[in-house]
Amino acid sequence: MFKGDHQAWLSTNIICTLRTFFPLDLLKDIDGLAEEYLKNVRGMSPEKRTQKLSTIDNKFSKSREYGDDKVQLAMQTYEMVS
Repeated sequence: MFKGDHQAWLSTNIICTLRTFFPLDLLKDIDGLAEEYLKNVRGMSPEKRTQKLSTIDNKFSKSREYGDDKVQLAMQTYEMVS
């Protein structure tokens, strides 16, 4: 009985943690920025291109960091539960 309650509590807390620390809309932002870049790239100055690509790259790097953190959290949770 306690183990099931504990697992339900843990599952709820993991979901809250993931939503709090790993914004799911980051990939949507990256997609939107990339789409906007591709639509307007021909009319942009070289400086503007570099700036836009840098912004996309920074957000993508942040997303990759979040992904790595999610994997670490999942591994820690698995070790804790098993």
